[in-house]
Amino acid sequence: MILVLAGIFVATISLVIGGYLFINRRALAEADVARERLRPEELADRTLTLLKDTRISEVDVLNRLLKGKDWVRELQLQLMRAGSPLNPGAFVMLSLASGILGTFIAFGLRSPTLAFG
Repeated sequence: MILVLAGIFVATISLVIGGYLFINRRALAEADVARERLRPEELADRTLTLLKDTRISEVDVLNRLLKGKDWVRELQLQLMRAGSPLNPGAFVMLSLASGILGTFIAFGLRSPTLAFG
């Protein structure tokens, strides 16, 4: 008698859980997609190194300087998320060149002897 009652109990619980999963399958699938998007970034870093070129810069000196730095990995991840074709070395060089150019322009505008035109 107890086995029959236990069997009925297990069958009822199985029907309730199965019905819940069937009714909420779309919401559960959307939750799985959201969880996949929110997975830890360290997994994305491992995937990034498998799929992308591991060189940080085409310039060997800059590649040696930047290799192994935590902020460079974060910069590489941000560039990948932004869809930028630049690698971190090219981005750093472009940023430095823009800063130097901006400094020269600022000095040229402030100094009458170096004024442009």
